[in-house]
Amino acid sequence: MSDLKLNCVDLSKTYLQLKPTGKAQAWDAGKFWESAKTKGFESPFGYLVAQYEFKETWSQWECHPNGDELLIAIDGSMELVLENDGSQEVVSLSAPNSFLIPAGTWHTANVKEPCRIIGISAGEGTQTRAK
Repeated sequence: MSDLKLNCVDLSKTYLQLKPTGKAQAWDAGKFWESAKTKGFESPFGYLVAQYEFKETWSQWECHPNGDELLIAIDGSMELVLENDGSQEVVSLSAPNSFLIPAGTWHTANVKEPCRIIGISAGEGTQTRAK
C-alpha cells in the first residue's frame, strides 16, 4: 500500500487507482509507469485517474481492451483520432468538454494547443503501437 495521503490530491503528481473493491490507492505519478513496466500490478486493477499535460502530438496509438476511457479537458484542445475496423474518425476535444472512448478502440491525439486532460481508464491490458 502506498504511503501517499488521499486527502487533497494533485492528479498530475499523484495518480489514483480506483480498485474494484471500492478502495482507492495513491501512486506517485513520477514512478507509476516504471512500476507498471517492471513490477506490474495486482489484477484486477480497476481504473486509473490521472491528469496529463500535453504540449505535443502523441507519438503512439493506445488501446484499452478491458474498459472504456473517459477524457475530460481542463484547458487547451486536441483532436482525438479513433480507429475501428480500419477506418478513422477525428473528434475535437476542448475544455470544458469530455469524451468517452469505447473499450477496444485504438486512439491517438493531435494537440492543437497545449492542454491538460483528466483521464479515467481501465488500464489493465493497455496496448500501444507506434504511429
